[in-house]
Amino acid sequence: MKSSRLYIIGIVVMIIVCFVLGQRMPRNFTWRATFHPNDRQPLGCYVFDSVMAQTMPRGYEAKRKTLSQIAADTADRHKNILIATEHISFNEMDIRALRKLLKGGCHVMMAYCDTQDGCYSDSILAYDYGLYAYNFTYLNIRYLKMRLRNKEENAYATVSWDADSLYRQGDYRMYTDMMSGTVITDDSRKDKVSYDVLAQRTIRTNLRYDNSPFFPATLDTIKKRLLEENKDMKVVTAVDCLYEFNFTEKDSADVCLNLAVTRKVGKGRLTIVTMPYLFTNYGVLAKESSPLTMRLMTQISDRHVIRTTSYSPDYDGYDAKMSPMRYVLSRKPLREAWYLTAFTLLLFFIFKARRRQRVIPVMTQPKNHSLEFAQLIGTLYYQRADNADLVRKKTRFFAERIRSTMAVDILENVLSDDTVSTVARRTGMKEKEVEDILKRLRMDYCTEGNIDDKEMKWAIDTINDLTERI
Repeated sequence: MKSSRLYIIGIVVMIIVCFVLGQRMPRNFTWRATFHPNDRQPLGCYVFDSVMAQTMPRGYEAKRKTLSQIAADTADRHKNILIATEHISFNEMDIRALRKLLKGGCHVMMAYCDTQDGCYSDSILAYDYGLYAYNFTYLNIRYLKMRLRNKEENAYATVSWDADSLYRQGDYRMYTDMMSGTVITDDSRKDKVSYDVLAQRTIRTNLRYDNSPFFPATLDTIKKRLLEENKDMKVVTAVDCLYEFNFTEKDSADVCLNLAVTRKVGKGRLTIVTMPYLFTNYGVLAKESSPLTMRLMTQISDRHVIRTTSYSPDYDGYDAKMSPMRYVLSRKPLREAWYLTAFTLLLFFIFKARRRQRVIPVMTQPKNHSLEFAQLIGTLYYQRADNADLVRKKTRFFAERIRSTMAVDILENVLSDDTVSTVARRTGMKEKEVEDILKRLRMDYCTEGNIDDKEMKWAIDTINDLTERI
């Protein structure tokens, strides 16, 4: 008995020692850009969101909402929006929501490196707003360490902030990999549109980044040439135009690259930034980049700011990856301590099970009472004759289904035309017919009295029919 106690005490002491040694060892950071609000690694946003929540004068919050959901929310549609990610991808609903938000007076700031939707987002932003983000590279910590170790001159670059009404001109020396590319503006619109350059840097190159394959004039020229050269080609896509476009080569000279550009769109503003890593924990903590991050955030500080995380990578799988068990298994000392503890417990269970065996009683298989439960609920509704409550619950479940699949709310205060058109397109029905059905369902949902059997049967059959069409 005494020896077993000493054995257990020794195992506990060994676990504690392994844990302490593991905590005292230097930690390796994960330089993976997640932009997750709970990620405390350098390229997460835990610290960034905390600092912005305390410094933004009108308020700040991080939400998992798409642009279409923000535009449909009456409480959020008049707030400024920040999108920070490596790869951005918009669908048609997002593009329409972006136009609506800008027209309504929102300031939308998008900080990204590149798109991942086959040039769709690039082409729309360039064609509609005259702003094209051309990507050079991404942050590669191994490559950056190698350049710093070799003391290469291009490991650093100086970012210049042009003087404006709030700040005077300033220069910031940062890692070159923190700047993914440049923002190209459409020179053909400068007589009608004012492009304000917030930040830029100078490099020496023989290329001239003064045009984009998606600007209207360039796009029409490329489409016309491709259709003339290929008689069999009927449709020219954005990818075809991108492959056929080349930047002009000239003599090597100093070229100014725009890193942050803003312009007025409707009542709002659109700002494109090619330095998304500034909006991370590292960007707000590093003394070289923190002032520049705050200057950029000041541009959207006149309203409450929403940082949407719907366009950030691996958002759904991050919580599982950073669970306590995965964290323990990712650290070698903790992993060895865990395996040793598990092996010790296994031995303990084996010996205890051999000495204290008991007869396992025969258990009957549990009976399935789902059918009886459904009959009981149906009987209760039939006896109470509460058709209104039954229709109300059925309508609420149907509205939640519509909201999760189409991002629209059929039970909102006022039934909008966008909601009717969205449901009509999805179900293949006429808008007038859908509008009449939704209004009748809303009337049944809001009624305070009871509903007769005929109206209840119509409502349930109609909801079932719409659900099958979706």
